[in-house]
Amino acid sequence: MTWSISAQNHLLARAAVMPRWLLWVEARAFGTLAAAPVGLWTGEDDLTFTIAGSPRVYQGALSRFEIGPITHAAGLDVRALEITLAANAPETEDLVRGLAIRLAPVELHLALLDPETTGLIDLQPMFRGFINRAPLTTPAQDRGGGGGDSVTLELVSRMRVLALPGPALRKTDQAQRLRDPADAFRQYGAIAAEVQTEWVKT
Repeated sequence: MTWSISAQNHLLARAAVMPRWLLWVEARAFGTLAAAPVGLWTGEDDLTFTIAGSPRVYQGALSRFEIGPITHAAGLDVRALEITLAANAPETEDLVRGLAIRLAPVELHLALLDPETTGLIDLQPMFRGFINRAPLTTPAQDRGGGGGDSVTLELVSRMRVLALPGPALRKTDQAQRLRDPADAFRQYGAIAAEVQTEWVKT
């Protein structure tokens, strides 16, 4: 990770900075599987950041999500990362309950802001991968309705696809389309376990 020259000069001058996390999830709508990306950041207001030449709107989530330890290593090892969200936050409800997120691609960036102008100094990618699981956690002291529930996004790096043995490489829609962009056989695989089917006896 290399910060821009302007960011390095800012840091060398020992000027104050505001670090903020940006989480981007390429979720999909249930049923249609239409793209429904969601951005969250640890800022107060909704803000647009331009990443890789494309503008992205990030919803202000303040400190309502926590980032676990990030490891950086060379090679093909699969890295894992946990991001904890407040379950009762509206943006979490919309993301986890309203959209298909299993195996959704995710990106995590770290942004440096100028506290005096709130302008962006620089941002860097910190993690890219997929959502493996998103279990709901209820602390013991809050199980009586104290409102302390949280959702942990369990992420795995993109190397996970390469680590799958043999035919398992083709078990996701993303991996299938890498082989053949027109192959949509597994396009509903990511949400199959989340769709409830009602059996009606006639």
